[in-house]
Amino acid sequence: MTLTSKIYDDLSEAILAGQFRPDEKLKAEHIKARFGVSAATVREALNRLLADGLVLVHDRRGFTVAPFSPSDLADIIRSRLLIEVECVADSIKHGDDTWEMNLVAAYHRLGKAEAKADLGDDDSLKAQESANRHFHDCLVSACQSPTLLGFYRNLFARHYRYRRFALRNKIIVSQAAVDHKNLLEAALERDIDKARSIINDHIMRTQVHAEALLEDFENQLK
Repeated sequence: MTLTSKIYDDLSEAILAGQFRPDEKLKAEHIKARFGVSAATVREALNRLLADGLVLVHDRRGFTVAPFSPSDLADIIRSRLLIEVECVADSIKHGDDTWEMNLVAAYHRLGKAEAKADLGDDDSLKAQESANRHFHDCLVSACQSPTLLGFYRNLFARHYRYRRFALRNKIIVSQAAVDHKNLLEAALERDIDKARSIINDHIMRTQVHAEALLEDFENQLK
């Protein structure tokens, strides 16, 4: 792992964990001092976070943490429903035997991570979320549109910030496990309509759980 990648990972985790507040200015000199790296390394890491949608850049203010609000979540959800549902459908249509084997292996890894998930332990949470991302990536990997996949990756990264927040509600984990099982079955059966319905509900569930917590979170920021 390069130094830039490490700083990128550390900053990403700090934002996801709430160590930087929404709309907070990210001052390069403070980040340099915190991580003991050069200004060039900080800029490279921030530009990668910009591509992920975790930070924004302004002409006068420089880099700031992206907003965290019900309206932002709703916008991400709406966009993800438009993009990811199509990625899944196209992937199921074109996936071959290797795609099926990779998807089954990804599901097996995810099932093990979900079974022993400890939402109060950062390492356990990261392992679960890494397995979750890998399963979804495998599910869409046979999609024939690089453009759609590019949008999918960006939206998944932005949505993950809210999913991480929604994981404070443990119910979402058990419900997601059922969704993943049903998604695997639909994909292997090549049932595109069934898969569309499941992924739609799966994505929407984050909005339901996160919005229930966001009001308290916003009050804490005031």
